[in-house]
Amino acid sequence: LEVSALCLGTMYFGVKVEETLAERLLDIYYERGGRFLDTANKYATWVPGFSEPVGEKLLGRWLRSRGHRDVVVATKLGYPYQEVPQSLAGGIIRQEVEKSLKRLGVECIDLLYGHVDDYSTPQEEYMQTFSELVAEGKVRELGMSNVLAWRVARANMLAASRAWPQFSCVQTRLSLLWPRTDADFSRQVPATCELLDLARVEKLRLLCYSPLLQGCFGRSDRGLPEGYVTEYNLQTMALVGTLAAKYGISGNTLVTSWLLEQGFIPVITGSNTEQIIENCTAARGVLERADLAALDARFYPRWLPGRDGA
Repeated sequence: LEVSALCLGTMYFGVKVEETLAERLLDIYYERGGRFLDTANKYATWVPGFSEPVGEKLLGRWLRSRGHRDVVVATKLGYPYQEVPQSLAGGIIRQEVEKSLKRLGVECIDLLYGHVDDYSTPQEEYMQTFSELVAEGKVRELGMSNVLAWRVARANMLAASRAWPQFSCVQTRLSLLWPRTDADFSRQVPATCELLDLARVEKLRLLCYSPLLQGCFGRSDRGLPEGYVTEYNLQTMALVGTLAAKYGISGNTLVTSWLLEQGFIPVITGSNTEQIIENCTAARGVLERADLAALDARFYPRWLPGRDGA
């Protein structure tokens, strides 16, 4: 599945970002070559006044009105919302896929994620259900989100032994900075070194959500989010500021460009046109080798297999 280097996350489109503006942001992303959209079946039902999912419906209307058949749409299921429990049971997966197909107005979901792992359902059950949906032409590619590395490895081994489709990507909380071990992200599971190594060895594509940590790399009025405040991260932030000034770009653009150099796909977003334009300016080939190495050294532990310490 060929996708854009930058994925546009649309979690609050149609909710905190009203529909007319959301469509304008989608247009800006598309005009700049973006062809990869991210949503979920529950977006954004936790916001007061929006008990019904609106995210998939908005994207469906935008796709139809613009006639964009070249856009890859990813959606997710597994988190609880309304009367739907947190589950990857076979029946729940089928039920939610049918809802998503209807809301999006498509016959096939390009990329379907398990939004969060489910330890109460055997992995064989949900991998078989995913396989059946691919065989039926309702889903093209499979991914997981908020999951530990060993669970992805085990699920893919089970699938391979049965000639079922495997997870080809993982969407995870990942940025240049590592969170503290006591950070609380609720059901969100941050990336780990084990996941990085699994992705490298098995050639899984990693997608990074919250890559800019609420824009803290490029806004002086925003400090580090709770859970990321460490002396080490503050030193990394100082390096980001120095390099951003050297290149004459935002710290957010610098970090996004670094993520692209790692082969990750950042899931960018924005609530206004300026933010979307800034996020879309990131690209590979912007940073000099020595500066990439300096950022790499802040991110990758020297003991991580497959790394040369830089």
